[in-house]
Amino acid sequence: GEPVATTTYTDTKVENGRTYGYQVQALHTYPHGMVRSAMSTGAEAHPLDRTAPPVPMGVEGIRTEIGVRIYWDHVEADDLAGYRVYRHAAGENKAVLAGEVLLPYNMFIDAKAPAGALSYSVTSIDRRKPANESARSAEILVEQ
Repeated sequence: GEPVATTTYTDTKVENGRTYGYQVQALHTYPHGMVRSAMSTGAEAHPLDRTAPPVPMGVEGIRTEIGVRIYWDHVEADDLAGYRVYRHAAGENKAVLAGEVLLPYNMFIDAKAPAGALSYSVTSIDRRKPANESARSAEILVEQ
């Protein structure tokens, strides 16, 4: 590429999963010309997708005779694989994974939901192995 005046460079035109090789060469400019150093030892880079899909929005829930039904707005992302639903019961320190839903669905029935008020949140996941997972949606409360 073209010379840069800094000691760092970010290659923004890479594709995930491909291997790229890089070398560095210093250029010294003098009034009568330019002197180039030797090329550095080569380095390889393997860019990976570490970007999670967007956080699901519009999460709602209702208790039914077969369990707690949780549904949310579909997330728009090219590499979206599905969603993970988390449940948090009163008195528990943290939310636990209640289940995973793959596309094209954006609804989950928690047939193993315990009695009492429960909080739910949803994340989106992509197709990468292991999947990149979004932050959790805002929790919703589903009453008894």
